[in-house]
Amino acid sequence: MQTSFGKQDATFVAANYVFDNVEEYAKVRYQDLSALYDARTIRHFEPLGIERGWSCLEVGGGSGSIASWLCDRVGDQGRVLATDIEPRFLQALARRNLQVRKANSMWHMHAPWC
Repeated sequence: MQTSFGKQDATFVAANYVFDNVEEYAKVRYQDLSALYDARTIRHFEPLGIERGWSCLEVGGGSGSIASWLCDRVGDQGRVLATDIEPRFLQALARRNLQVRKANSMWHMHAPWC
């Protein structure tokens, strides 16, 4: 897949990223963020009527808590593509309808999705 987001850009973003997701404390930070924001995020998603069979994209999936919720919503007939600059927590999820990609929000602005 070709994008205009090059290796040089990725190095700059990773070097200047405020929250280092490689460190072990990232897991605790993600748990805290989930506790603070997941209910609110889900309240915003529910009126959208996400149903079985939908395809969803989550940019900046972090711990995967919202990606997991989306996977449950779309069921086996749907799919969820979740991305993160450090996708190790997303990759640890055991979901048949989840695809994980390493990417960051700068890359998404240039991605040829469809």
